[in-house]
This record gives sequence, C-alpha cells and structure tokens, in this order.
Amino acid sequence: MYSPDELKSLHQFIRHTGEGNLKKMMTGGRMTDVHTGLLIKVARACNEDEFATHFEAGTFPRLKFTVNESAMKESCYGVFAEACAKLGLMTAPAKVAKAA
Repeated sequence: MYSPDELKSLHQFIRHTGEGNLKKMMTGGRMTDVHTGLLIKVARACNEDEFATHFEAGTFPRLKFTVNESAMKESCYGVFAEACAKLGLMTAPAKVAKAA
C-alpha cells in the first residue's frame, strides 16, 4: 500500500515530464514501451485523487485501449510500481508475511 501523497507526487511527475523523457527513463526490464505509454495515458486521463484510487485498486478511468494495452491490463500496476520503485519515484511496498 502506498501513501496518497506518494501517489499524488507520482501523478504530478508523470504529468509534468515529457513523454519521450519518461519512456527513456522508465522503459527497461518488465516495463515495456507499452507499459510506459499506458501509465502516461492513465495519469493524463484523471486528477491526482482519481489516479491514486485507480493505482491502489488496479482499475482504470474510462479510456480506449490498444490491443497491446488490453492484453496487459490485469498485471500492469505491479509492473508500474516495480519500475517506479527502482527509479526512486515510490517506495517499494512492504511484503506481508504469510501465516504458517
């Protein structure tokens, strides 16, 4: 779970950084060019509070998705969070210990 301030800060960063720069910075590992484009699309489609809500719930605002985006919708928020944590844009969520 992320703090609302952290998600709002991420939203602001995405909204105010050029798309080309974001793609250069974020694309790599599991975070593909399509993932980065989808994250940018989501951030631009909603305000800070809506973005935070969608990020936490793994949902999306009303958007038109490409075929590639539709194929990855179910797992993309985990990839987003991992990439943002690697870049220092968010803290990695604490792992919850499973009961034995």
